[in-house]
Amino acid sequence: MVRLDLFTPNWDGSSWTYTTKLLHKSDSDTYVLNGKCTVQDNSAGSLSFVILPNNPAYDDIYIRRSEITLTINDVCVFCGYVSKISTDFYKQKTVQVTGVLDYLKDSILLTNEYRPLFTDNKMNLWQFLYTEQSGSPGDAGYTGKGIIRQHNDMMGDCHWKKFQIDTQTQNIISASGETSISFLDVYTSDYDKTLDFLQKKIFSGLNCHYKVIPSISNNIVYKDIIVYTSDMAIFEHSGNDIKQIMFGQNLTDCKSTFSSDKLVTGIFPIGKEVEGDFESVKDHLTIASVNSGKKYIESEDSVALYGRIYSSQKYTDFKNVSEASSLKIKANTELQNNRFLIDSLEITAVDLHYLSNNSAVTQLYDVLHIKSGVHKLDTNLICTKIDYDISDLGNSKLYFGKTNKKLSTHLRG
Repeated sequence: MVRLDLFTPNWDGSSWTYTTKLLHKSDSDTYVLNGKCTVQDNSAGSLSFVILPNNPAYDDIYIRRSEITLTINDVCVFCGYVSKISTDFYKQKTVQVTGVLDYLKDSILLTNEYRPLFTDNKMNLWQFLYTEQSGSPGDAGYTGKGIIRQHNDMMGDCHWKKFQIDTQTQNIISASGETSISFLDVYTSDYDKTLDFLQKKIFSGLNCHYKVIPSISNNIVYKDIIVYTSDMAIFEHSGNDIKQIMFGQNLTDCKSTFSSDKLVTGIFPIGKEVEGDFESVKDHLTIASVNSGKKYIESEDSVALYGRIYSSQKYTDFKNVSEASSLKIKANTELQNNRFLIDSLEITAVDLHYLSNNSAVTQLYDVLHIKSGVHKLDTNLICTKIDYDISDLGNSKLYFGKTNKKLSTHLRG
C-alpha cells in the first residue's frame, strides 16, 4: 500500500501547530496522478505529481511550508517540502517537492561558531555534526557547536526544518572506528550554506554516504540524518538482511561504463596564502621544500599509460593547509584517488516486494545480492538510487552503482 500525506505548519500567533491531510492512498478514492519519486545517493531527492480539483487537499498545499511524505507498506521512504506549483487551464496542479535534506541550504555557518580548539585539532565526525558547545572561544578546552546544532539554532521556532540529535551509533556508522577530521583544513568559513559546506569540505573528502530518514509520530515528521563513512560501513550495517535480484526474475538491465572524466596523472598542490617575494604580491604554499624542489607530484604508472594530465588543487581543496609536509600527504591521497579510469556498473531491477504487502521494502543503501550468469554477476551491491512509480509500484526501479577504479582497460568492439 502506498500513500502520500500532507503536513502543514500553521502559526497561531504564539506557536506553530500542524495540520495533516491525505493526498493519495492506493486503495481509496483519494489519489494523485503521475506520481514519481526519486531518492539517490548523497542527494535530497525529489517528488512530483498532479493533483485534481476534487482532491480534499487541493487548496491546502503551500510552497515552502507544506511537507509531503511518501509511505510504502507503512515505511516512510521520503519527505520533502513543496518547492513549485503549476496550474493548467483545467485547474490541475503539478506539484514539485524537494527532499528535506535541502533545509540545510537555509542556514549559514559562522566562523566563530564551529571552530573547535583541541590539542590535536581533531574531532570525530559525530562530534563535528552534533556536539554541544563547551566553553567560550579562546578558552582552553573550548569546543565549537556541532554543525547540525548550529543549523537547528538558526532555524529558531521553525521546528519542521530541524534535524534530530541522536546518539553516535544511530547517526554515524563507521566500519573502521572513529573517523577524525582535521580542523586545520576546514575551520575557516566563507559564510557557506550548511549543506554546501558539508558536501564540499567534509563528506566528499571522506567519501561518505548520507541520507535523511523520516519518521512520523503524533502528526509530526521527524528527520534523522544518517552518515555512512564508507561502503564497507554500509555492508557491515546491513548484516545478513540481504534481498535477491536474479536474472530471469526481476533483473531488467545491466550496463558498464568506463570514464576518464576525473583522470589526472599529476597534481600541483597549492596551500595557504603566504607572503610573496614582493610586498604587494601574495603567494601560496607549495610542496617544493619537501619534494626535491618540485612543486608537483605525479604517478609514473599513469603517466606511462595516459601521458601527463595535470591538475591544480587550490583554494577549495587545500587552501587552509599551512605545512608543506601535510600538503604533500593530502596531494598524494588526491592523486591516488584520481589516477584511475572509473568503471561504473549500473543495474536496473524491479523490486518484487513492492508488488505485495511485504513491509521489508528496499530502501536507499540496502545491500542486495545480484545474480546473473549471463552478465557474470554473483555479488552483493549497494542500492544507490530508487525511482518510485506511485501509481504503479510494479514499475518502480532500483539502481546499483558499484564503482571500480582500474589503471587500464581494453575495449573490444
